Amino acid sequence: MLAHEGADYAKKIRVNSAGFLGKELTRWFRARAIPLPDPLFNQPPTELIRIVLLKRGIDISLHRSRAVNRAMLDCSDIINPLLSILKKDLVSEYPDIGRKIFLPNELLGKEFTFYWEDTSVFPQNSRFYNFVHNDPSYINRNIDELEEYLRLAFSTIVSCLLGPKEAGQKETK
Repeated sequence: MLAHEGADYAKKIRVNSAGFLGKELTRWFRARAIPLPDPLFNQPPTELIRIVLLKRGIDISLHRSRAVNRAMLDCSDIINPLLSILKKDLVSEYPDIGRKIFLPNELLGKEFTFYWEDTSVFPQNSRFYNFVHNDPSYINRNIDELEEYLRLAFSTIVSCLLGPKEAGQKETK
C-alpha cells in the first residue's frame, strides 16, 4: 500500500510485524485446551496463506513470524494491535509505550470488528491452529478485512507518522 499510494511513503515509513501472546490471551487458549504451536515464533506462513497472498501480489515466502521485543517497541511510532486484549497486555507488560498503541477503532474513529473476533467461527479445541491457518474461506475473509481496515486507516496512519500535509489531508486545529 505504501508503494502504491505514491508520495514516496515506502521510503519514509517502515512497517514491522510481530506477534504478542500476552497473559490474557494465553489464559484464553489454556481455558479451551488449545495447544500453542511449539515453537510459536520463527515459523514460515502456511502454504495456503502464502498462495492466497501471492495471488494478491504479496510474496511472503521468506517471512517468518517473530515475537514483539523491547527494541522493536522502542523504535516504533505507532503500535497497532488488532485486539483490545493485546493492547491491555502490552500496556501491562510495557507501561511506557501506552501512548504509542492504537486499536483499529481508535485509528478509524469508529467501530470496526474483525471476523476473527467472533470466536464462534473457529473450533475451540486442538483443531484451532489447523483451521485458522488452512481454511481457505476463513483466511480469505480475514485478509479481505485486513485490507479494508488498512485502506480505511491509511491516511490516518500516514498523518500520524508524517503529518497531515504529507498524508494529503487538511490540517485541523
